[in-house]
Amino acid sequence: MPPSGESERHPERRARQGCCGSGGAGCSVRGVAEPNLDDRHGSRFHRVDLSGSEFRNVDLSDSRFRGVELHRVVMRGVELVDAEIHGELENVTLNGIDVMPLVNAELDRRYPDRAKMRPTDPAGFREAWDTVERLWDGTVERARTFPPELLHESVGGEWSFIDTLRHLVFATDAWIRRGILGDPSPWDPLDLPWDEMEDTPGVPHDRLNEEWEHRLYAERDLTALESRGSQPAAGGASG
Repeated sequence: MPPSGESERHPERRARQGCCGSGGAGCSVRGVAEPNLDDRHGSRFHRVDLSGSEFRNVDLSDSRFRGVELHRVVMRGVELVDAEIHGELENVTLNGIDVMPLVNAELDRRYPDRAKMRPTDPAGFREAWDTVERLWDGTVERARTFPPELLHESVGGEWSFIDTLRHLVFATDAWIRRGILGDPSPWDPLDLPWDEMEDTPGVPHDRLNEEWEHRLYAERDLTALESRGSQPAAGGASG
């Protein structure tokens, strides 16, 4: 039997134990169901090199991975249920199928302007930047209908809407004003850096897609604020 409270904490494990104990064919991860695991739930790993590690018969349910490199990771016999993944994904194979072409095609379908974020010449880059500015104008207009305090509120541990705007000011100062124009001191008091980023070359496409992705984050978080029951102010933000 599992330790006291174990089944209550992980009801999905209790279901797996039922089929594994009887040798049921529907049990895909036998080892995960073993009750005699070294209990280290709630552990924290920050700035740790775990490359080349092996995880076998491990329960990682309810874990969060942020800013994690998973290059050349191999997963066999895993159960990935009710999972959410967001990041830079390339050459990702699920059950023998390269899913990224399917994902990219669906994202392009949902966001017709997304294809413009892959320009191949200066004219295309200018068109893409005009598109990003137009979309951001709409997002900022939406944000202005919220009470000001909500725009400083974090959603899911992420930056607030104001934090996102401040970070994009920093990105412009760092990558464009300093990186391209050579300004030795481009910083604005509102700049908000991302201190987890490593030194990475490449400005134009990265800068363009950063604006694109952060606007989607902002729209997602504004929707989350609405769903909490914190409705936007009818007459716009009060100041």
